[in-house]
Amino acid sequence: VSGAGRVPGAGTHFSETSEGLHAYKTLAHRHAPEISRALGGVRVRFVPHLIPMNRGILATVYLRLQPGVDAAQVRAVYEKAFENETFVALLPAGAHPDTRHVRGTNRCHIGLFVDDDLLVVQSVIDNLGKGAAGQAIQCFNLMAGLPEDTGLQHTALFP
Repeated sequence: VSGAGRVPGAGTHFSETSEGLHAYKTLAHRHAPEISRALGGVRVRFVPHLIPMNRGILATVYLRLQPGVDAAQVRAVYEKAFENETFVALLPAGAHPDTRHVRGTNRCHIGLFVDDDLLVVQSVIDNLGKGAAGQAIQCFNLMAGLPEDTGLQHTALFP
């Protein structure tokens, strides 16, 4: 079960979670302090969801926009931030990211949605690729002066 860790238990066993979806560790997830540090101390309210599949993470993040900021400005910021990122795809306006489209890859797909002063950012990764081993290989490649995608063009799909 994706995102549930490696220790099996009744609450994370596939036969117990199949055909279900639920939140867990609401506002008390172990990665919240790490996320907060990475964002420069911004307070993070993080609610993960357990989904009965073996690869993939979907994150939905809600942000308040400063007065006067519109969807075009938000998109321009994201386009600039990720224009040279090999493994990040900013989806067309209104498109929702889907874990099936990044399965077995080192890619991250991002969707943006703006309504008045609210920005909703959705992203998907294969947590057994981009979220773990693939990210380590990508960082090594950059540190070693290799092409960023060395060893990441074709990945195995087990599980």
